Amino acid sequence: MMKRRWMPGAIAIGVALADAGCLDAGDPTETTDTVEFAIGVAETSVPMYFANPDAVKGGTVLETTHDLWAAGMTLRVDTCTDRLGYGGDSTVDIGYLRFGTWTPLRTVTDCAPGACGAGHDDVCASFTAPFPMTVVTRTRATHPLGGAGSVDYRSSVAPLDANGMLTDVYTTFGSQPTTGVLRAFAQGTGFTNLDGNTRHIQGVVRLPRDVGFPWDFVLSTSWHGELDFARIDSRRPGDANRFGATAADPARDRTLLTTSFPGIGDPTAEHAGGLARAGQFLFVPVEPRQSGAHDHSEVVVFDLGGETPDRLYSIPRTGDGASAVGVAKLGHNAAIPFFRDRQVLVVGGDSAATLDFYVKPMTPREFSDVAENTQRPWERVMHWRTAVDTRYTTMANNNTTWTLNGEGNGYQNLALLAQVDGALYLLGLNDHVADLWRVRGQGEQVRQASGVWVACPTFLCLEKADSKTVAPAPGSGTWFRYGGDAYVVATGFTLTDKLIMYETDNNPFQGLVKLSEL
Repeated sequence: MMKRRWMPGAIAIGVALADAGCLDAGDPTETTDTVEFAIGVAETSVPMYFANPDAVKGGTVLETTHDLWAAGMTLRVDTCTDRLGYGGDSTVDIGYLRFGTWTPLRTVTDCAPGACGAGHDDVCASFTAPFPMTVVTRTRATHPLGGAGSVDYRSSVAPLDANGMLTDVYTTFGSQPTTGVLRAFAQGTGFTNLDGNTRHIQGVVRLPRDVGFPWDFVLSTSWHGELDFARIDSRRPGDANRFGATAADPARDRTLLTTSFPGIGDPTAEHAGGLARAGQFLFVPVEPRQSGAHDHSEVVVFDLGGETPDRLYSIPRTGDGASAVGVAKLGHNAAIPFFRDRQVLVVGGDSAATLDFYVKPMTPREFSDVAENTQRPWERVMHWRTAVDTRYTTMANNNTTWTLNGEGNGYQNLALLAQVDGALYLLGLNDHVADLWRVRGQGEQVRQASGVWVACPTFLCLEKADSKTVAPAPGSGTWFRYGGDAYVVATGFTLTDKLIMYETDNNPFQGLVKLSEL
């Protein structure tokens, strides 16, 4: 059983959904887990009874409010209508309140036939919050021929399995500062003595402590699959969601936890790469440290929803290494139809000289359930040896490797950025360069370098949207090639959305780990 940290004051229930029946409340032993911070599952169940045929012909409406207080939380609604042979029906509308106005977000009018059992009509809907918001569900039940009946309304909120969505990725990226400020923390006692060569920092992600994570940053290294978890307590992020430049306080800014792990399938796969996070789940690419042994690799998935990281499973890979990953959850409005209602994972092999796209399906009846890889495993849908076609601002699918600014060593860190309207972007980071690519599907219009638009000829095309060169904090010695991250602050407004990038140094110097905050 996976450890959970439950919402204070909420009902702690299982997240598994039954194959039959509207909602399985789960194993009651789930409630014995430690209550520590606000990541978890809450359920409400409200029966709506009606017996007057005249009252229900036009529809009886049940309205409920749900506070999705963190970007990436998923609300699921199930109803079972007891139609008693009279042909009753129900619909569920999920909307949101902004400035007092209710706007519909998604309507789903039926589920798998018979999921609620004989004599019932079932409806389900789900919605993932792109930013913190309050949503209102409106469930309508009708019995056109009259007759007594009832509607059982149930709602639940999934564990965080997604990050926030930006309103306009291109604009937010364009407003990104290009000069970093120094942020540092002390090397903890368990932190491996990195030498900057065979033992060096390779990846970094920032965690949102405001929703309950006990750490601010996770670092990966090239040594024994080491992950280092750090807190910055001397200064908390202000209204701009940035820590800002201050000297490190070794007593309050330090690594608190160091854990080492080999690959699950191959114990020699212990060179960890560029990290990615989806809500409370951490994705860590690992490959063998031996030179030339990158013909296999893994992506190991951790759950950070407990007191210590919980290694869940790995996604095995053959024929290529795994140097960096990016992940995003897309909803029903995804611009690329194949990505709708799916988690999308991109894995860069051999410094992203190759790109592999994976998907994990989800349906309105079920959450994406990143916590397991058995019922609906990750599926690789595209393997790409890529090259930049000079005629296009697009990556074409062919058999030669591509280079970044002529360097030939690709991207050391990747990120997938989802947009509220369903668009998807890929961010590539290396040295001091950040490249933003729009992910297009087959048949979508992509722009040539000449400005002419043509249809994407392959399953996916990457259209160059923007690029910038950044300056690290003075004296920091940080580079994206050592560790790079893109931290999303989603608010629902372009003017207040933020994309905060980080780059790290190669190894601690005089006991300090340095980051440039951009």
